[in-house]
Amino acid sequence: MRLHVEGTVHPNAHQFHVNFKAGVKDGDDVAFYFNPRIGQNVTMNAFQNGQWMIEELGSDMPFVRGASFKLLFIVYKDFYEVHVNGMRLYTFNHRIPLERITTLAISGDVSIIWLGFEDWRQTFTYSIPSVVLNPVIHPSIPYVGPVAGGIRPGMQLHVEGAIPPNAKQFQINFKTGIQDGDDTAFHFNPRIGQDVYMNVFKNGQWQKGELGHNKTFVEGASFNLLFIIYRDFYEVHVNGEHIYKFNHRIPVDRVNTLGISGDVLIRWFGFANKSITPKPPTPPSSTLSSISLPLEITYPISNLRLPYVDKIPGGLKEDMVFFLQGTVLTNTASIVVNFKTGLGDAHDVAFHYRPWINHKTVLNSFQNGGWRTEEDVHSVPYTSGGAFILLIAIKSDGYKVFLNGVQHCTFRHRISLEKVSMVQICGNVATNVCGFIDNWSTHSSFAELKEVTESSTSILPFLPLETSYPVNFPAIPYASKILNRLKPGMAMFVYGTVLANAQGFSVNFKTGKGDNDDIAFHYNPRFSGETVLNSLRNGGWETPENLPGLPFTRKTSFQIIFVFKSEGYEVYVGGSKHCTFKHRIPLENICAIEIPGMPFAGVTIQFIGFVENWKNLSI
Repeated sequence: MRLHVEGTVHPNAHQFHVNFKAGVKDGDDVAFYFNPRIGQNVTMNAFQNGQWMIEELGSDMPFVRGASFKLLFIVYKDFYEVHVNGMRLYTFNHRIPLERITTLAISGDVSIIWLGFEDWRQTFTYSIPSVVLNPVIHPSIPYVGPVAGGIRPGMQLHVEGAIPPNAKQFQINFKTGIQDGDDTAFHFNPRIGQDVYMNVFKNGQWQKGELGHNKTFVEGASFNLLFIIYRDFYEVHVNGEHIYKFNHRIPVDRVNTLGISGDVLIRWFGFANKSITPKPPTPPSSTLSSISLPLEITYPISNLRLPYVDKIPGGLKEDMVFFLQGTVLTNTASIVVNFKTGLGDAHDVAFHYRPWINHKTVLNSFQNGGWRTEEDVHSVPYTSGGAFILLIAIKSDGYKVFLNGVQHCTFRHRISLEKVSMVQICGNVATNVCGFIDNWSTHSSFAELKEVTESSTSILPFLPLETSYPVNFPAIPYASKILNRLKPGMAMFVYGTVLANAQGFSVNFKTGKGDNDDIAFHYNPRFSGETVLNSLRNGGWETPENLPGLPFTRKTSFQIIFVFKSEGYEVYVGGSKHCTFKHRIPLENICAIEIPGMPFAGVTIQFIGFVENWKNLSI
């Protein structure tokens, strides 16, 4: 197994620890104690039966105050191997048996961007092409689900997954319905380590099978499957190679359901209407960041220490982009990015971008010794301890700011671009990558960058461009006033992810932000197997409406659309209508939205936004 850890050493750090332990208590044994002491050494040890054992020392050179790092722990039969920033630096022999280790503990002067375990034999890095519509992430197996609009020639099905140990076989079925007895137009059945069996199930009977003699599926291996639907046949590519072909025996226009079952782990699958070239899977990498972007920074800012101020190479000009990837440290109050006309404090500031953590974002300019009229953005896109990707695109009419793939705000020019020569960055932020990209629209990375920053299908799928009052990555619990009163014809989008241990979550439409305000609509999916709809008035809950079944899955992203109608609320989940709830409190009385904390805090939210005219949406 491998443990990946990406983080940042605090600016005034003394040390931090990564411990592989035999339990969660302080006195439990520590099988591997990894302890970088900044400016001194890396101490490695084990703690057993209440006592520290003989320590081993290594160089601490890779760990620098204020700098980011990438740690990779590889667990071998006899020892641990530690890589830092892609270099193999340390080993530590086992002193406590591996099977006793149950717990990971991290502490000290460090901020963690992300961490995760993988079995390197089963895992490879992947990304979902933007042409794939409505991708399904980590589906539960067996899976059976409808194909929106049905199958037609020219479509592609992309599947990425892995074969678990001791696997015997799995199946991918193109079906005419969701029932077990419905016809199967194409039954694709790899027998692990053997042949691939293909067939059709029609009128309750299997027909004559066909064998594919390429033994491409083996235990522990990852795979990338591509099914291309042609007018007369299915074509199957495995790991970028054209391997199998199967002629239609049931008309393709009857196929409307996909089924996956057997011994297989599916990372994601999805259909594409637009053809893309199949590619082989990427091998595991010890240095690839989960939030890295395929950028070629033209003017990188290296060894960045905050506060930072320096010249912009060549000055600021139209079609440039400022790029900053980092992490908000836990004690940060605000972040500041200033585009200035000179180095000194008295010089003008053409664009002052200042997000206050867990509050609002302030936009302004400073000219002739005084601040001008402030523009406030009432959203909370940054969170304490959270990672972020900031892009500021320089346009002819102003500055356009994108955060984590979503447009955050714009600011019109008040001072001409040719006067801007300096950039200033302040705040308690750990930076991973920072710099300028010249000639954005003609840059070699423009297509990828545009997908991340402007496409509604990359980071936050299925969001209409007409979305207003966006709130990006709000902290949970979340409560906020609705800037415009709700009215029939409006809709609200919520995009998020269900946590692994979720018991449920809720979304409340309220008459105010206070705890004692009425709740006009309480939408509460519970993983006990039902969704509860209710309202709270005058301090008491009213008669609940309980819906059996649950359209949400743990560890899976979701999209909810609340449509506000004159008679009540319509709720859509993943594009399908989930429920309706008649008004008990007039719509015009609602002025706040709330996503509560415990006991129902089982989600992270990436985006909340409203649309003014649901019926006339382009989607």
